[in-house]
Amino acid sequence: MASSIGPMVTGSVEAKQMTAFLEDAQKRITDGKELESFFKKWWTKLILDIVKDNPLDTGKSRGGWLPRSAVSRLKGLAGVRVGGKRSEVSAGRKLGRFKMRIRRTKKPFMEQWNGVPYVPLLELGSSRQAPAGMIRKNIRKHVKKLVLGSVKATEKTLQLSNSWARARHRLKQGGKSRG
Repeated sequence: MASSIGPMVTGSVEAKQMTAFLEDAQKRITDGKELESFFKKWWTKLILDIVKDNPLDTGKSRGGWLPRSAVSRLKGLAGVRVGGKRSEVSAGRKLGRFKMRIRRTKKPFMEQWNGVPYVPLLELGSSRQAPAGMIRKNIRKHVKKLVLGSVKATEKTLQLSNSWARARHRLKQGGKSRG
């Protein structure tokens, strides 16, 4: 017989599996691997959109968004073609910086700099290719997605938490289901 939260949990094997699942989920959340993976993917999408919207002449300013430190840690950036002259893209990459620390820290962060001197002018609309800039609009877009995704994830977590609490309660009562 099934309850409103899924199939009825009976017996000691299922109870052990449920306990192991809960312990594993909590370990993965506190370990930070899941969080790091999530933010790496989110950051990669943000940077790819900024690069796409970055005006292109020589490729130097686009290269500044893809320093080696970012490409080596954010696998989604590997092999991205930015256009422009290879030497200019390479010069731009040397001016970019990326730092990240998410796991094993009380203050997780991700930072990225594009040190190409004229990027602030491009951001302020000096190019006809990107009159609205490329940084602020993409940050707004991706933060909005992050917040909406966070709200949905929190709702789902609360639903699962309530389901797990009910399942644990039934297990303590010998696996009896409401009928």
